Amino acid sequence: MSTARHDMYKRTAISGTAQDLRQRRVDISTAIRNRHRDELITSKRFRFLSINEPEIVDLESAKIHDKYTDLFNLAEPQVKSLVNDLNSTHKKVRMDAVVYLGDYACNPSEALVKYIKSGECIKSLVNMVICEVDPVIIQQIVQVISNIAAGPYDLCVQCLPAIPYLVTMLNSNNTEIRELASYALGNMASEDYDRTSEQDEEIRRDIILSGAIPLLIQMLDSNEPNLIRSSCLTMSHLARGPENQWRELRSKAMTLALLRHLTRHGATTGTEVCWLMGSMTANSEQFRKQIIEEGLLPLLINVFQLLKSEDCAVLPALRTLGHLSSDSGTGRYLVLEPQFLPCLIQLTHSEDWVITKEALWVLSNVTTIKMDDIVQIIRDTGEVKHMAELIMHGKFEVREEASKCLFNMVMHDPPSIAALPHQFLLPAFLDFIQSQEEHLIILGLSYVELLLKYVPEGRNILNYTKQAKETLISINPATHPTLYVFSLDLQKQIS
Repeated sequence: MSTARHDMYKRTAISGTAQDLRQRRVDISTAIRNRHRDELITSKRFRFLSINEPEIVDLESAKIHDKYTDLFNLAEPQVKSLVNDLNSTHKKVRMDAVVYLGDYACNPSEALVKYIKSGECIKSLVNMVICEVDPVIIQQIVQVISNIAAGPYDLCVQCLPAIPYLVTMLNSNNTEIRELASYALGNMASEDYDRTSEQDEEIRRDIILSGAIPLLIQMLDSNEPNLIRSSCLTMSHLARGPENQWRELRSKAMTLALLRHLTRHGATTGTEVCWLMGSMTANSEQFRKQIIEEGLLPLLINVFQLLKSEDCAVLPALRTLGHLSSDSGTGRYLVLEPQFLPCLIQLTHSEDWVITKEALWVLSNVTTIKMDDIVQIIRDTGEVKHMAELIMHGKFEVREEASKCLFNMVMHDPPSIAALPHQFLLPAFLDFIQSQEEHLIILGLSYVELLLKYVPEGRNILNYTKQAKETLISINPATHPTLYVFSLDLQKQIS
């Protein structure tokens, strides 16, 4: 059988000629491009074909699918061919190779990883950017860098030499280049499970020292929603580091930009702005005060109202409000906003348990603030009864946050706990103790303590609940010695 005929029929064949290897990339890239999508994965944006999707769409024939079952598994000869094409003197061949590299970089094979980690890949791409004037080609190159940066740390770190060039592109006259450069920097700055916090901070510091923040803030002056969103995403990642690195984000120009854009371009832009504000409020007491002093709070509440019917798009707004409410100083101003508590309480009734849990977290912060009106407003809405229902019947994660809210409200008026349906609540709190998770055990034991202290029938309820004593003695003294002693004391009170 001839070599050409053998290559045609053998599934694992790797053709020997450069033209055949190039054609294979064309075939595979056709399949990839028919299915690629812009995706936000662990806060990283890149063009990605999900390898978990079983169906292959729009392939020219079943033979191609059969021959290239593993679309991303480029072997070393194919990578060498790709490298040769990247260095070709023919512009079209060179740029086709860039396009294919961008697709493969989303889920690179071992051979491609080896090439990227050698440093030659980014070096070639940076040299192409320096020499190129065609904005469309520059966009393709930046997209490849962004896709590589979206990978694990050992690949992302290879993109660091491109940072100065990407920062320069933030000032480009071409909107798409600015957007792509921002996303590439955002992918580098985002947190990743594959690297340590020190490595995260090192990457962010390199981006900031290259002068990215003023240019990212300048992008907020644009009327293009895509530019605003990409800028906010990247700055939200930069704001996760130490505040002394990103203090430029608290500039007057930034405040004015946030004032303009909080409600200007709809739910999607509002979500990105809230992600940015969420990162900043989490790490900066000064910025939390700035929101109040600069008049951003009413606008933030407006966005909160706008997003509350947009499913999970409301989460970043909730996160920002949660950070504000965790600070008693700014939290008081938050509670005084007339639309805040009604909207928040409405979200605790969401059908999406993730939204419910986040809303309960915010509410648990709010109920720690010492203001007489807060608990009364919450009681008037029937929210206490709702908390009890969530504790008894909600998902385990939701039950925990609901318990914290209930405890905080009870602390404002401890005797009010007597009116709750304890014969149904007690089993739910005993589940917390049985989990053997320290923070949950504390919740369960604290409830038993409140039951004994403030509920006249509390001791009887505990004695009549079969698993109560068994649960209390189940705490492991070796792993939780303090809680074990706490439990022994409660057992003595029950007896």
